[in-house]
Amino acid sequence: MIADNITPLVPKPLLPYQELLLQAADLIALKGLAKCTQQDDEGRVCLHGALSIADSGQPYTASPTYGKACYAVAKTLVAKGVDKNTIGCGHVEAYPGMAYWNNASERTQEEVIETLREAARADYPVEELEFPHAF
Repeated sequence: MIADNITPLVPKPLLPYQELLLQAADLIALKGLAKCTQQDDEGRVCLHGALSIADSGQPYTASPTYGKACYAVAKTLVAKGVDKNTIGCGHVEAYPGMAYWNNASERTQEEVIETLREAARADYPVEELEFPHAF
């Protein structure tokens, strides 16, 4: 019997950057993982390409939501032990270095998808995803 005084758990609504991260993960799962290009001739997409296409419908585009999603991925990678200087967070922007992480020969489609999903689940406060406060 369920007690009358227990409030049912209601999921917290996702923020736009979290929705974008999950859409990007689904896009990579559907199309496959590209390396060294946002979208290859077979339609596969890289981490940045998936975020761009999920956000705007086109590769090589960026918006404030895209930027927050990128910083969430970078923070997740650092939390997983990736050196922040490797992904660019110790420098000016996190974006270019995440491409290096994506493009590493050992990087798998599953790792990229899981990292995008982890970044969405991390529920970073939006103010922590604004440059220069992200790191």
